[in-house]
Amino acid sequence: MLEQQLLQDIGFYCDGKIAVAVLTTEMINAAQLSENDDFGGISSIPRQIEGVEVGITIRQKGENHFKASVRTSGLVDASELCKRFGGGGHPRAAGCELDGEAQTVRQLMVDVVTEILHSKGLLE
Repeated sequence: MLEQQLLQDIGFYCDGKIAVAVLTTEMINAAQLSENDDFGGISSIPRQIEGVEVGITIRQKGENHFKASVRTSGLVDASELCKRFGGGGHPRAAGCELDGEAQTVRQLMVDVVTEILHSKGLLE
């Protein structure tokens, strides 16, 4: 059920090269999950969509606190992206935490990924 809603609400940017899913507290509670449940598999869903180079799953952890999980095809270094927000990880899988409203956090991540895609010549 949670995966189905996630797929319905996913946003695509930069001609489908970026996919962003936001898991709100309401969605998590409706699925009867808790903070202790494993969300690892959900983090990879946006990146698994054909044509997506960078998949981001943003999970609400507090009223204005979010954890972003980034998965990439390898053309973008996920750890370098997440380091910009105080996080880290591996080249194809990384994470970071951000404060703000959901839409602001989403847009901030999309803006930085768009900048990276432009710098690598992956966007016109």
